[in-house]
Amino acid sequence: MRTPYAGRADLGDLVVNLTIENVDVLHWDGEIAGTALTDSFCNGPLTVTLLDQPRPGWSATAVAERHADGSGRLVGTGHFRSSWARRPLY
Repeated sequence: MRTPYAGRADLGDLVVNLTIENVDVLHWDGEIAGTALTDSFCNGPLTVTLLDQPRPGWSATAVAERHADGSGRLVGTGHFRSSWARRPLY
């Protein structure tokens, strides 16, 4: 299965425009457009939450890489999952 994503994503306090070729794989890449990343976003893992279709409310972990022009790339380190799927069943 291959599901591309082009839409808004939440990176903590920052909402970015994000393009991901395939959200269905474990190791995914995403290009950030329209927002310059600061150093604070490149210091460790981030939780990325998709805000538009096809995966509303789904989140995954990624590491941000900042390009020289301030734009950025996210390198996914986990599958996208819905928030309810992460809760323990008890």
